[in-house]
Amino acid sequence: MFFLAVALSLMLLVSSEWSEAQLAAPPGRSSAERRPVIVLNGLPMEFAPHPRIERGYILAPVRPLAEALGAEVTYDNKSRKAVIRRDNLCLEVQAAPLNRKWQPWERGTRASGKIEDDRMLVSVYWLARHLGDGWVWDRETATGFLRGGAPWRDEDYVAFTRWAEILWMRAAARENTKLLKERGLQPPPTIRREEDLQRFLGAYWSHDNVHSLWESRYADKESAVAGRPVDGVVIDATTVHSWRIVSRTPEEVQVEGYLSGAGKYGFLDQKVTYVLRPDGKGAFKIQERRVGALI
Repeated sequence: MFFLAVALSLMLLVSSEWSEAQLAAPPGRSSAERRPVIVLNGLPMEFAPHPRIERGYILAPVRPLAEALGAEVTYDNKSRKAVIRRDNLCLEVQAAPLNRKWQPWERGTRASGKIEDDRMLVSVYWLARHLGDGWVWDRETATGFLRGGAPWRDEDYVAFTRWAEILWMRAAARENTKLLKERGLQPPPTIRREEDLQRFLGAYWSHDNVHSLWESRYADKESAVAGRPVDGVVIDATTVHSWRIVSRTPEEVQVEGYLSGAGKYGFLDQKVTYVLRPDGKGAFKIQERRVGALI
């Protein structure tokens, strides 16, 4: 009976690890080709270093992820261990010694971690099971949808919108390297296919918006979608100011900013309104961008 119990335990352990490996690896693509996106409560998170898929596990820095889910994190450099506490729950993430490679393992409230760029990375799936309220992985887009922690505040939606506009500017003005350099922005990564552009912008902008940008500026075609952000000039995201939330409901968030510009009789402002709505998976994305008249 003892050996049977051990065998069953090993089978369950292998099954658990394999299920996450199957979950993480998109069919027909190697994990090295994908950079996962973690969406918390409908909005994407930014990490340094970036999340990655390794040995079938989705890894991300433990501190920002755990803190976003309402936990406190302490790290002991000598023992190479991170301790995560929330209420009566205590989790431990243990990194391997310096001379050993990372090996994935989970034992209840303890799991292995990997240190990279002085940051502890941990399995998002494991952390979500203990701290999150829900976790769904989309293999096709390499996007994880996580629920839990404190709801987003107004300033979070403003930061999301401003960063989305900066990414859009980098993609739309990619050939104007002088402008990007003056604004302290890097050109976008190499974009050869629409899929590359969707990967760069898709966590913030709707699929239709990204497709419209591809058609108008990358595929050398007229935009087939009227009223999309590609209509008119590229907005200089670094000059938009006076951000505020106009309205906010579970179904829609409207963010407003003002774009400074020079007019005939001095500097004028132009109102820009962003309409955010959840997509089919519940992730908020910019569905519309409305540019008003000069004020």
